[in-house]
Amino acid sequence: MDRRLFLKTLATTLAIPTLLPIDVEAETGTGRWLNLVRPQSGERLSVIYKRNGQLDIAGYRKVCALMRDVKADQASVIDLRLLDILDGIRAALVQSGVKNPTFMVHSAFRTWQTNREVGGVLNSYHLKGQAIDFHVHNVPTDVLFKWMQQVKFHQGVGMGYYAGTPNWMHLDSRQVGRTVIWEG
Repeated sequence: MDRRLFLKTLATTLAIPTLLPIDVEAETGTGRWLNLVRPQSGERLSVIYKRNGQLDIAGYRKVCALMRDVKADQASVIDLRLLDILDGIRAALVQSGVKNPTFMVHSAFRTWQTNREVGGVLNSYHLKGQAIDFHVHNVPTDVLFKWMQQVKFHQGVGMGYYAGTPNWMHLDSRQVGRTVIWEG
């Protein structure tokens, strides 16, 4: 999608912040779903993880497997609130004209050893399955980050933007009422 067109359509969405989090299940009847790609392993997944407000165990397990610590090849429980936040982002991007938004997962759950090796903090939300480092295919990360700061769905999250190569975002689901936003 053209960057100017994306900014224009996203600006339209910004005018209606009450749209997030979107009740995708009520809109589509299909449930909550995500498109995920893990560049390190080449895995791709398009999956429904909740149907009619209930966890779809098979879909959820697939998400947990993809969001594992790839280096240690160890999976863990991934926080459902984090997945619901990602689903809200996905739905808003669709409403803004982004076709089939796909989250490129750079890191999600980490073991203690991997977290130490990558320089993660001791109390990292990655250790608890409550964090993801990602970018969205064909969506400028800096624009997405600025938009996410303005939309009022980010209560109780940590959001960080890293402009290096590759450029990506950190998102975590922390205690509701405690929001931290940074650029690094």
